Amino acid sequence: DTIERTIGFSMLSKALGGPSWTGAGMGDFGARPRDFGYQPNHQQFVDWRHQFIDIAVEAGLDQDIERSSSARRVLADKFRGLWRQNAIRQKLIDAATQMNDQRAWSEGWKAVQSTLYFGNRRLAKEPDLDFGIDELIALQSDLRPTDLISNVNAYLFGRSIDLWSLDPDFDHDDTSKYEAARDRIAATVTDFGREFASSQTHIDELGDRLFSANSMAYGEAFGRGLALGSADVRATWDELIAGLREYGQMSFNCSVLSGFLDQVAEANDYGLAQEILDECAGDPQLRTVIVQLHQYRNFTETDLERCMAVLADPDVSGW
Repeated sequence: DTIERTIGFSMLSKALGGPSWTGAGMGDFGARPRDFGYQPNHQQFVDWRHQFIDIAVEAGLDQDIERSSSARRVLADKFRGLWRQNAIRQKLIDAATQMNDQRAWSEGWKAVQSTLYFGNRRLAKEPDLDFGIDELIALQSDLRPTDLISNVNAYLFGRSIDLWSLDPDFDHDDTSKYEAARDRIAATVTDFGREFASSQTHIDELGDRLFSANSMAYGEAFGRGLALGSADVRATWDELIAGLREYGQMSFNCSVLSGFLDQVAEANDYGLAQEILDECAGDPQLRTVIVQLHQYRNFTETDLERCMAVLADPDVSGW
């Protein structure tokens, strides 16, 4: 049951985030006074976290990809907070190793990178703090993506907007370098897209997430890379659309398609890009994102007329 599963992973996330929990306001219930509830001692706290890490790992190793992916995301999201507790660290290392041995745990690698980054920042202010830096460095090396698909999954999907988890030269204290860090990561993702296309790896290798992901910070960069590395951009576009058809939803993430067309129009074949946009304007699925598929930097009167004709359809949202 999809709803029950969603609730279950939400509960798992909360369990890995506590205890202790706090509440606002009074805890009384009628004539029965209440406090914040369970207050474990240290060993009970450790046992609690061990139990729910075990649950996360069991689900993370499940053969059901949707279930295992959800569990892996939950544990990755909580990794940095859990690592602060010394007694939990070996348990986390074992959990990460188990899941990565079965299938590359890209979310875990990013979580370790993030934990290491902020750990070093804390050590700069508190040099005597025990933060397990050596263990983190070893785990970072063990989880580092080694093949093309793992790298694409790590950089393209998930919380890729966290610059400190993907760019080793990022400086949190220098906001002027944010744009430079984004440019470096985008260039890396473009290179992965180029390699993916030139290796003739089938788009199915990336699964539905290419279109179902809520956000892809570097989706356009990957699309540009696909166009740059393609020996036949029309054939690559057709393969992308075949993947979209297989996904089958009217609401989808079009950032990879947008980046691909942007690169085709800019450097490959402007006429072909216009031809494809005309096709998209008549396609029931693609016309819903017609504006996003156009070049932002070179939006012509012809493009405006094409978009306006599509947006005149009451079934196409102006949003």
